[in-house]
Amino acid sequence: MQDHVRGPAIGLIFTGAIGILVAIANIVLEGAMMEWVRSLTPEGQAPPAGMMEANSALSIAITVLSVLASAFILFGGLKMMKLESRTVVLAASIVAMIPCVGCCVIGLPVGIWSVIVLSKPEVKAAFTS
Repeated sequence: MQDHVRGPAIGLIFTGAIGILVAIANIVLEGAMMEWVRSLTPEGQAPPAGMMEANSALSIAITVLSVLASAFILFGGLKMMKLESRTVVLAASIVAMIPCVGCCVIGLPVGIWSVIVLSKPEVKAAFTS
């Protein structure tokens, strides 16, 4: 039965890992962008009021949510590989399909593939045994 779930499980693990890497890259780019805005601001002047704080707070919140979702997807892939906790794996597969999470270009087809595989009776039976 592991042969049936191996492909989508690896896909979920890969999607979660890519999502985490994208979030880390976002943090680095956000810091670089803030430094660029500071460098464009004339000396002795502050950047436009609230711009830096609002952008930073929103970016941090989105990045934290993305990291958590990506970690959950990765965790679901690991559970799928071991044929454990079908409900968690199904939830992780659905989260992988959400366009704003991690790498949706990969997550959508992998999530659909995982849900299809999880719906097969023989796979359901393997998770319950």
